[in-house]
Amino acid sequence: MPRVLILDDHELFLEGAHLIFSTHAPEWEIIPVSDTQQALSVIHSKDIDLLLVDIDLRDDDGLNFVQHDIPEDALIPFGVLSASEDQRNIRRARSVGASGYIRKDCSGKQMVNAVRRMLAGDLVWSSQPENFDQTGLSERQLEILQLLADGKTNKEIGRQLDVSAETVKSHLKILFRKLDVSSRSECVKRAITEKLI
Repeated sequence: MPRVLILDDHELFLEGAHLIFSTHAPEWEIIPVSDTQQALSVIHSKDIDLLLVDIDLRDDDGLNFVQHDIPEDALIPFGVLSASEDQRNIRRARSVGASGYIRKDCSGKQMVNAVRRMLAGDLVWSSQPENFDQTGLSERQLEILQLLADGKTNKEIGRQLDVSAETVKSHLKILFRKLDVSSRSECVKRAITEKLI
């Protein structure tokens, strides 16, 4: 049974990723952790087949963590998770030996396929988002949904999309109604189940 450790400090994303893998690859053991100390504790106590790490961690840079904190004899293959398409990050990930780079805006199926390939020893350097057709949601609502899954607050979402926090709140009300949910975490889980993100 492949054992995959996911290090990401966005709790909503961790929950969503865990749901994706348990749905599409129930035979894998997924270990989600939100900080580097938890990750090291798992690495010291279990054999890990693949580490997925976010570059932008609150307590560290994901690639620095892989380079400097993981014991060299652990020999754990790793892939990078990121909401960014910054080519500098992709080049850095390649230069330190990453097996791949997965964008967080890819679909659940794409994410699972990318991880499956990395577990098989392949290099995975592209994970483009699918077109969202016939979802009943506007492009802006889908953008907000993705940022919500990334753990952003209304204020942060508004800043990124150049709209007010109140506008974001209005969109969220519509999203909650359309997805028949009553909380942010339910919204993200439903979006993942419906393969909207």
